[in-house]
Amino acid sequence: MAVIVDITGNAPVNGVMQTCPVQAIEPTPITGRYLSHNWLDPVKRAFLGADLVFGVRYLVDPTIAMAAKLAGTCPSYVHAAIKHYGNRELIEDGVLPLLPAPKPRIVTINETADEFVLKEMIARIGIQRALEIAVEVERMDLAAE
Repeated sequence: MAVIVDITGNAPVNGVMQTCPVQAIEPTPITGRYLSHNWLDPVKRAFLGADLVFGVRYLVDPTIAMAAKLAGTCPSYVHAAIKHYGNRELIEDGVLPLLPAPKPRIVTINETADEFVLKEMIARIGIQRALEIAVEVERMDLAAE
């Protein structure tokens, strides 16, 4: 019969105090990469998760996605935090932004519209107005040269 040993110091799981039903052993590390890429079946993964909860194993080198999920943020923010780790205090205090504000850019019809969208736009404004706009654009191009 196994002696019930509380490795985690009675950590509550879903409001219930849990104890590890194995002999106290030295916890072993498990990498985030292994957790992400192992080919274990769902039952073995479940017990691997239980090992993490009970402290039989502990996570080292989590992947960016894992760290983001555990911290309750998105991977993009974790990447930015890693990149700007030296400025952590300034960023956390709100002096510097974690991510820079997006640069405004002018969107042209060529960048966003395909033939279908153009046909719908012309149908809405009329062919005469579309030709007037085309002439105005051509004049602006000639003036810019």
